[in-house]
This record gives sequence, C-alpha cells and structure tokens, in this order.
Amino acid sequence: MPPIPPADDDVEIRRADLADGDQVGRLAERVYRQGGWADEAYSPVLLDGRSRIEQAEVLVAEAADAILGTATVARPGRDRTIGRLVLLAYRLNLDPG
Repeated sequence: MPPIPPADDDVEIRRADLADGDQVGRLAERVYRQGGWADEAYSPVLLDGRSRIEQAEVLVAEAADAILGTATVARPGRDRTIGRLVLLAYRLNLDPG
C-alpha cells in the first residue's frame, strides 16, 4: 500500500539553500533513474545538487524535515545541462515513495 501523502498544510515550499544540496541531488538522481532518463554517465551531474542550487532557481517541497520534491528553473547559460537555444527550462522531481 502506498504511503499516505502529507496534508497540504504540512508541506512547506521554499527556496533551496546549499545545505539542501545532498538531498536535492539524491532525489533528482533517484527520480531520473527510476524514470529511465539517466544512466551511469549522467548520474554524477544529477547528484550534484549544490551546483544546481548555485546555478538555478531551485524550490523544494518539504514536510517533516524531508524533501519530497524539487522544482528547478534554469535560465540560458546558467545550467550546464541545458542547451543554449532553450529560453527557460523547468524540471520537477517528485519522490515516488
């Protein structure tokens, strides 16, 4: 049976800070791997949550001191994983567990 999600009022949405880097990276890597969008070569980039927080706008959804999801908005030239022709990129990672 899937876990019961927290009530909306138990979830805080806030901007990620560098202290969140490890959790942000692990969540992104797990979601991408489970979705089939990452391999061994891309995993280190995904695990580097600190760089993502430094280079882009990263929001986290948090409940009970655990990050449940992230949203990343990267502008051109700020995120090494996004092509130059993209005006604005948005990535959302939700913990499937």
